[in-house]
Formats: sequence, structure tokens, C-alpha cells
Amino acid sequence: MCTWGYWLDMIIPRIGTSALLDRAVMCLIAAHKTRLSPELDIRVTGRYQYAEALSLLRHNVNKDDAIVTADMIAATKMLMAYE
Repeated sequence: MCTWGYWLDMIIPRIGTSALLDRAVMCLIAAHKTRLSPELDIRVTGRYQYAEALSLLRHNVNKDDAIVTADMIAATKMLMAYE
């Protein structure tokens, strides 16, 4: 995790404060579950969660008054890891 930096430590206390961040965390959890047990339903769930998180990120970026937040950057990094 050191190559990712130490920002991951800041994610846990923020869970529940941002729908975008929550969705991105769910994607990483699904990716980890897939590595442990490559069952089809787990992969499908992970892809659904990825699509939901990506859609939410796109919505936040496309707002007229969009400001790049730490949550958006963290979610982007987590979605990149999921890919």
C-alpha cells in the first residue's frame, strides 16, 4: 500500500460521509472478494458497483459548480485500481 501513498488511511473515517467514496470502496471490496472466490455473482456485483460509482463520479464532475474534492480524487484512484 505504500506505493499508493498514505491517503488510504484517511478513507475509513470518511466512510458514510460521501456516496461517491462509499461506492468506490464497495468496488474495491468486490474486487478483493473476486480474487478470493471467482464466482460469477461476485464479479457481476462488482461490475454493477463499478458502473454505479463511475456514474456518480461523472455526475459530480459534470455539475456546473463542480469543485474537485479530496473525495473525488480518492474515488478516482480507487476506481482506477478496480479497473
